[in-house]
Amino acid sequence: VGEAEIQAWEGAIESAVEILMAVSQNPSISLATKTRAEQLRSDLMSRMPTQRVKTIKAKSDHKSIEVMVEDILTAAKASS
Repeated sequence: VGEAEIQAWEGAIESAVEILMAVSQNPSISLATKTRAEQLRSDLMSRMPTQRVKTIKAKSDHKSIEVMVEDILTAAKASS
């Protein structure tokens, strides 16, 4: 959830929402973390057009949290 907060703060709202969706769907994540993720996800999604939200949901259905972490790390290495 912390990484999603950073992504959102930096303006990468779509990436943040993808991360939060993965967190919410992962059975190994604690209830407190899922609740926090759901609150932030709901807030961010309320700022987005409905069609974009649908696209992100469809995209995130096919990505595991591990793949998202890999993507984040790869992007971080490329920008440094």
